[in-house]
Amino acid sequence: MIKRLANSSVLTQLILLAFIGGSLSPLLKLALASIPPLSLAFVRTLIVAIFVACLMATKIRLTFTKIKAFIGLGVFWWLSIVLYILGLQTTTATTGQFIHVSIPILTALFSLLLLGNKLRPIQWAGIFIAAGGVGSIILSGSSLSLSSKSLLGNLLILTSATIFALYATFSPTRRYQNLSSLEMVFIAATSGALATLPFAIRDTMSTNWLATTTPQASAAMIAVGLVSGLFYAIFQQLVKKVGPSYTTLTLYLIPLFTIFWAALLLHEHISSRTLAGGLIALFGVWLVTNFATKRPAITISE
Repeated sequence: MIKRLANSSVLTQLILLAFIGGSLSPLLKLALASIPPLSLAFVRTLIVAIFVACLMATKIRLTFTKIKAFIGLGVFWWLSIVLYILGLQTTTATTGQFIHVSIPILTALFSLLLLGNKLRPIQWAGIFIAAGGVGSIILSGSSLSLSSKSLLGNLLILTSATIFALYATFSPTRRYQNLSSLEMVFIAATSGALATLPFAIRDTMSTNWLATTTPQASAAMIAVGLVSGLFYAIFQQLVKKVGPSYTTLTLYLIPLFTIFWAALLLHEHISSRTLAGGLIALFGVWLVTNFATKRPAITISE
């Protein structure tokens, strides 16, 4: 009975995570209309750090040793955010999110190559199928020329997905077992805010974007920070609880919710090629994760 409740709780959190995460790309597109990308990255990571600090207020146990141990891996977290924002400037919210479907595939590959986890033949087939789907999305509406802005944007988002998959692969390992989920997010977000602060100052001095930003973009910027804080707090908790491969299954659902949010907030329409590529990629991801040799154990954390 307890195990069944634990499974139900995890499934509910995965669906909630997908619903929340689906709004991020459309909100980022709204904010990017009048906010420089690196300034947006600074505000986003700063709000995440403040949000998570408030959640940790009654039980802060951070030490210099913990910060030193995790800050290196934390770079992967905020760098993936920066690259995603930069890439999203020249591609659509739905296309960007469908490219991120590759994260479970990349996580499985990194687990194989770096942690020694095995993959079955059918999972390898899934990897190639998903790679074809994601490749189709990356080229959707663009050309093979590197002068194509949409192609460069899509490649930046694919790089963002690769970096985040590395983060998701290593964050639950034993080396970081003495850190709580919130501590991990706080360290990563704080280091990201400090790293992007000089760029935000430069943007403010050169363009004075604070004075020219529209109310809609300002509201979207604040919403991005708050939604990101909630998303990554839940995500990191699930990674520690059930592992990265199972948690990244939210990528199954996020594109569907992104279509909903993009239509609601941006009046964006998904192309048939992007949708077809996304469905192919999702099928490949399902093969990789559904036929895992060892299913993740679901436990109730304290």
